[in-house]
Amino acid sequence: MRTIQISQFPLSMALMPTKDRLAVGGSEGFLEVVDLRVDGKVRKARINSGAIEAVCASPDGTRVFTGSVGEILKWRYLVLH
Repeated sequence: MRTIQISQFPLSMALMPTKDRLAVGGSEGFLEVVDLRVDGKVRKARINSGAIEAVCASPDGTRVFTGSVGEILKWRYLVLH
């Protein structure tokens, strides 16, 4: 077990199919992708002005879908690698 540090209050999470990255959506509109391998590095992108209330990974792990009140967005996960 390990602790993951992110910059906002987490509201939603999705484990990538490869099980090596965790996508986290939070209260401040950031999508944070945490590398679960050795370094625990976090990639962060502000993708919404409001909270990200839902996160889902595509079956092939190349896209992340985020949901907020009134919208669903699709992001290419590889951009956040």
